[in-house]
Amino acid sequence: MHARRHVLLLAVAVGALFLIERHPAAQAKDPILGRWTLDVGKSSFAGATPMKRTMTFAAVPDGLKQTIVTTTAGNASVTYNLVYTAKFDGAEYPADVASAFSTVSLKRVDGRSVERIGKTNGQVVETEIYTVSPDGKTLRVKQEGENNGVPFTTAQVFERQ
Repeated sequence: MHARRHVLLLAVAVGALFLIERHPAAQAKDPILGRWTLDVGKSSFAGATPMKRTMTFAAVPDGLKQTIVTTTAGNASVTYNLVYTAKFDGAEYPADVASAFSTVSLKRVDGRSVERIGKTNGQVVETEIYTVSPDGKTLRVKQEGENNGVPFTTAQVFERQ
């Protein structure tokens, strides 16, 4: 009788662990997910500095959907949106038509970092590394690339909203 009871308790325990593992709320949330706002004062740009920028990362199966909303500075300020969805498999996915590149690929660097590569005609034109701080409040973006043959580097700092 005791053996049956132990088997039953073991089955219940294993089932509970399986449910916990499968339930999204029980899994660790990806630290990059959420809405981030650019801290212009802590960021540096090779060209024009935007007046404001927000980035939102949403989870999709095995990847991310990123939305970037930027407002340019100056008298003729313009707000534009870029949206793309890609998996963390390193494969190329279509970029937003307004992007400076035609495809985008994502790769998880570690638990707090993601690499995004933008290509045009099969050539890398931009690489970004997104790194979330250990406390989860700051996102640093290191961007390197080439614009019309001219190399550029930016260091963007975002705060979680």
